Amino acid sequence: RKARSYALEHNAPVLIEAMTYRQGHHSTSDDSTAYRDASEVERFADNHDPLTRMESFLIQHGWLTTEDVKRMEENERLDVLKAMEQAEHRPPPDMKS
Repeated sequence: RKARSYALEHNAPVLIEAMTYRQGHHSTSDDSTAYRDASEVERFADNHDPLTRMESFLIQHGWLTTEDVKRMEENERLDVLKAMEQAEHRPPPDMKS
């Protein structure tokens, strides 16, 4: 809010530093538990995950219900399964082009 107010008042850009945390591994060949404790990742997921925080915020303000969340998650799950099935039935790409 302060950044927005400053930008509007001074008609100037504002740099916002956003803290991030990588919950997963760098790649499939990386095992981040070799250099950080799994409880650290779990603690972040439980307390700071932006998706969970946004969900809680929307529910708290009455803009979303837990039933809405369940319905959206199920719809997304079905969409992903449908996309996977469609991709599996596509012909392989032409290797000559």
